[in-house]
Amino acid sequence: MENKTHKKQRSVGIFGVLPLVWAMGLSAAIPAAVGFWILFTTGPWGIPLFLTYLCLLMMPTAYLISRRENNNRRFLVGEEIYFSENPLLREKALRKKRKEGIPAELQQCLESLRKELPDSVEEKDEAYEKLQKRNDCLFFAAALLLTGLAAFLFWRGWSLYQAVPASSSQKTDFTPLFPLAGGMLVLATAICLFMKKKKKLLHLVTTLVLLFGAWGSSVAVTANGRVMVKEMLMGFGCAVFYALLVYGLLAFAREVKTPAQARRDYQTLQLELFELGCLDEATLRFRLEQRKNEPTAQK
Repeated sequence: MENKTHKKQRSVGIFGVLPLVWAMGLSAAIPAAVGFWILFTTGPWGIPLFLTYLCLLMMPTAYLISRRENNNRRFLVGEEIYFSENPLLREKALRKKRKEGIPAELQQCLESLRKELPDSVEEKDEAYEKLQKRNDCLFFAAALLLTGLAAFLFWRGWSLYQAVPASSSQKTDFTPLFPLAGGMLVLATAICLFMKKKKKLLHLVTTLVLLFGAWGSSVAVTANGRVMVKEMLMGFGCAVFYALLVYGLLAFAREVKTPAQARRDYQTLQLELFELGCLDEATLRFRLEQRKNEPTAQK
């Protein structure tokens, strides 16, 4: 009787482990099979498509690692420093807390503290005005140049689209899509710069798309037998020109604040930290009182 029981438990254990073993094996085999299929069936477009596929596979792992690193840093430096250094995460935490509902006592305390804050008077600052004018000129010049680059990319994409039917090859040619996509992204960047806003993620994505456009011109030589060295060099030139503007010229457009603006930002930060529970009321009142009449240096 005892032997039958052990055999039954052993068989249940084996059948319970088999699905997990199959899942672990297929979790590596299926992505590898898809990668080989992309490399061997998509022709000259295999390399960019394979690299894109690898990026998609690594995104979940990168997200989990980034989240773990953020949690570790939050534990090491504490809530106050963590939220002070991460405005986006602070805004997200505030939205979540406000959605859950702020206690009435805390809400009354925040309202009374805001009423006690002195009105900041804007004073004329020649150094600030000079830096602000320089920043405005840099943003406007970069936006204007990028608008011209977007128009050039639209023209280039349309020219390539008209040249595709003339090819005797029946293979699919995606070459015109990259300049058109790059032109749309460059135009979106220009609009953001006209509004004096920097979008780092948009800059990175646009640079990659422009580089893929240059790659597409080089692939067209293999796919359709058309020599497109000129278009390939123009594609790289557009990517380099865009990178020089957003990473070179705009690097000199630094944020500047008047003492009154810096004081208001400091007060807002302290109130938000208090709302998140990172500060107690005594500490908050001490900091606000300390900075009430203190001139703030420009950044």
